[in-house]
Amino acid sequence: MLCLSRVGSCLGQHPFHPGRCSRFIHSETKPILFGHRFHKSDCSASHPFVGDAGEGADEGQALTARHELHDFWLELCFNDAVPAFGGSAGHIFEEVGNRHVQRVCNLLEPARTDAVGALFVFLHLLKCHPDGLGQRHLCDLQQGPPHPNAKADLNIDRLGLSPCFLRARFWHAILHVNLLRKAPPAAYSGFVSTVLTSTVVPSAPRFVHYSQDNDGAPSKLGDYFWYSLGMLGTHHYKLKIYKGRYRTWLERANDLDCLTLIWAVQALQSSHEKFARKFITYPKEAVTEKMIGEFAIYKWELETIVTSLLTTPKDRPRLGKYRYTNLTQFSSLSSLVHYLRDIENIEYAKTGTADNIWEEMYRIGQRQFSWQRGYNCEQLYRYAYVYGQGECAEFFEEQNGLSVSIFLWLSLALFALTMEKPWIIAPDVSILKMGQDNMEKTLALHSIELTDARSKAKALIDDAVTKLRAPLRTAYMPSLLRQRSMLKNTGRVTTYCAPLPPLVMNRATAGLYYDIKQGPDRLLTEANTRFEEYIRKLVEAYHPRFAALKGEPYGSSKATEVDPPDCLVKDGEEITIAVECKATKLTFEGQFAENPTIAAKQGLEQLAKGIFQLWRFFSHVRRGIYTTHTVSPTAHGIVLTMDSWMQMATKLREGALERAKELAAADPEIKDEDRRMVVFASVQELNDTFAQTETDNFMTVLGHAVSEKYRGYGLPKLARECGVQLVRKGFPLNVAEILPWWEQI
Repeated sequence: MLCLSRVGSCLGQHPFHPGRCSRFIHSETKPILFGHRFHKSDCSASHPFVGDAGEGADEGQALTARHELHDFWLELCFNDAVPAFGGSAGHIFEEVGNRHVQRVCNLLEPARTDAVGALFVFLHLLKCHPDGLGQRHLCDLQQGPPHPNAKADLNIDRLGLSPCFLRARFWHAILHVNLLRKAPPAAYSGFVSTVLTSTVVPSAPRFVHYSQDNDGAPSKLGDYFWYSLGMLGTHHYKLKIYKGRYRTWLERANDLDCLTLIWAVQALQSSHEKFARKFITYPKEAVTEKMIGEFAIYKWELETIVTSLLTTPKDRPRLGKYRYTNLTQFSSLSSLVHYLRDIENIEYAKTGTADNIWEEMYRIGQRQFSWQRGYNCEQLYRYAYVYGQGECAEFFEEQNGLSVSIFLWLSLALFALTMEKPWIIAPDVSILKMGQDNMEKTLALHSIELTDARSKAKALIDDAVTKLRAPLRTAYMPSLLRQRSMLKNTGRVTTYCAPLPPLVMNRATAGLYYDIKQGPDRLLTEANTRFEEYIRKLVEAYHPRFAALKGEPYGSSKATEVDPPDCLVKDGEEITIAVECKATKLTFEGQFAENPTIAAKQGLEQLAKGIFQLWRFFSHVRRGIYTTHTVSPTAHGIVLTMDSWMQMATKLREGALERAKELAAADPEIKDEDRRMVVFASVQELNDTFAQTETDNFMTVLGHAVSEKYRGYGLPKLARECGVQLVRKGFPLNVAEILPWWEQI
């Protein structure tokens, strides 16, 4: 499932009006035009920097002498509520007091249960025990709960409206009217050009010129100015507010406790409540594995928060009263996630248009889909087969002092342990009949010192900015946890934390690429060859009726010999499928660049070459150059990748096809009939499709995949929607052939 409603409304919106909807499919739509409140709530939660966030959207809390009002006028100007995420917000910040009350005239008097002193009520049948907390939606949360016959508790220094408040409301009225009329009143035009550019939008032009058509109607210049001015104005201030709150939460958070909180929340929503309850308090509704719901916190959001935690400098505690982040409650982290989602929405709205909607869907898919798939024995077998044999295995063992097989085994043990505890010590592996030094070496590959992690995470971001030549959006920062899945804390006892345990298995499988990449280029060439071998084994294991052949070079002479596709699938007497395998790594730039077609140019060239090689093969079959096997006139071509290059990648797919046409144009013998529509799939998608279809139905799915109706569909989704009968199969290959310890577990 793709959490994607952020970009859904862009398809039908005004070209100068960025996306209005929320990033998540279950979230309430949040209009951002002037004239609408950013959150549709009449009861605003207190600012998170005002004492405790127990004054949340659901329950009010009486303010005591500890609580001061900060940024009160800022809240009024932007009418900005911070609703508790999924219920009462709890205490986001805790306060260290110095027993001195500051700015006494600005404090709210506490409203307590004995405020009135009434002893009895109607007919003495009920005792009067007014609640210290107001009931939901029955009070203004800025003022505390009401109580019987209450009088004003608020001391007032003076009456009047803040200049900031007046200015914001003034421009609110002007811009709201003129956005609808698409042109400013003549009386305001000169005033707006002078004042607004210096007060509201510093980067706007110094003058505003509205030309008119012959009929007196305003031109598109005025239309563009008012739409863009309104959007940039709100986005600039909203983004500043939410980034400030997001940063302050992280600045005042203890790193070790924050990692524990993140671990506990992911455990809570991964069927491990019994482990999480030892470390945090939470509402019962937060115990969920569903992706849709007001309490759902997604793993990819937690990964972004870990990156932000490592790259945010810590605030220096000051003398006197000081607030630090409460890291013992689910509501505290949910508030941070709320800020994060608002930041992501606004950052997209500043640049998102209907023209780049497909690129954004691609980026969101790259961020989310790997988390939704999880890890299984097929991935263990695949990566062990590709990187754990031959010269690759020898190089890994020389560099790290243990074999790939042992590394995978102990990584699996660490994964199991980190699912139960946030912090662990190096486990004793004598029960596995191996030396403790193997576990130490495995931990060294997985972990990094917390102080080193900060500098490394920052270096990754700086490197990404250099390569992309553009600032990174918060949602798409490179994650250190993909290379080092555990954070190490060295003290009297050295402990390790995997805030997101599934990334332990990611490092042990897909992360092997980074180990092999450090060696000579021939290692990656060998890995590519083994990837082709693995595909042939996989095809025959799932579909015994097929024979998966390695094609031999063909041609009239050795000088003109060419290689056929990497895997030729023979069904009976004919070749019915030709597969080109591409193990090209999908880089961070290729995943999250604003224009992945340019950022992933090298990988795109490899995919285009694979398409061209299939077209050339079909041309040679038609012309009688290839005669080794009979090839069906309706044979399908598949470009198969190690990574998920083409998921939600409409423009990337189109770019690869256009480049393949350019390559094919150099050979005039390749006709239009040879340029068949090819199927793009990752090995994960191919395995998932094999696991739910029989042989004939799989061929039917391939037939639909090249049709216009299902163009761009992933194979598993297509199999579910095209009407074929689905089955459930286990992974057919014997994992113990590659990993001998598999039989012991």
